[in-house]
Amino acid sequence: PIRTELYKASGDYELKGPDRHSPKDARILSLEGISWDEVSTVRVMPNDALESDAWLSVIRDWEPKELESNSEKYTSLRDSRLLKAFWITLMRGDMYMPRDETPKACEEAHENYHEQYLILTGGISPNEIRNTLFIQWLEVYPLERIIQEYAKQIQKQLRGWKFCITKKSYIGMVPNHAEPGDLVCVLFGANVPLLLRPAPEEHSRFIQVG
Repeated sequence: PIRTELYKASGDYELKGPDRHSPKDARILSLEGISWDEVSTVRVMPNDALESDAWLSVIRDWEPKELESNSEKYTSLRDSRLLKAFWITLMRGDMYMPRDETPKACEEAHENYHEQYLILTGGISPNEIRNTLFIQWLEVYPLERIIQEYAKQIQKQLRGWKFCITKKSYIGMVPNHAEPGDLVCVLFGANVPLLLRPAPEEHSRFIQVG
């Protein structure tokens, strides 16, 4: 039997009052939230590119165009917040963070990954490494191994995902089946945004994409 409940994104609770009813389709949940943005552009990583070094040139093509218009050298973007946001997006937040999660320790860890990205993409040379944590790692592991592991980490996060730019010019990673026009929505009670696609010819109904 269908349970007469209204589901929240963070759980469920029994619906009280005159609106209590059984849904016509048990596969449809009634949720409330806001449509915050819309996917405008998606960029795909070819499957064969991940099996070679070609994926590096692909992600360089994905880098925000504002980086290309910068008149200074690429190495001057070491402190670029835009570039940091880009590689954090590629990694989908899957990064090692220190046990000491103070703002200073987290900033040091982020800077470590940032310099690894610059080494990987040729933005800086090994003798330009200045991050304390990165230097400590180099005392234990060879640079080639560190960068190889970093590259594998990014490749892992890229499989099955596309890079996207929204209408409001935000960047993000979306599932491979996402398309322009999909909506970035925040459902009340959820701790992450969801990607919804308007259902064909069905008013106020959406299909969850991711």
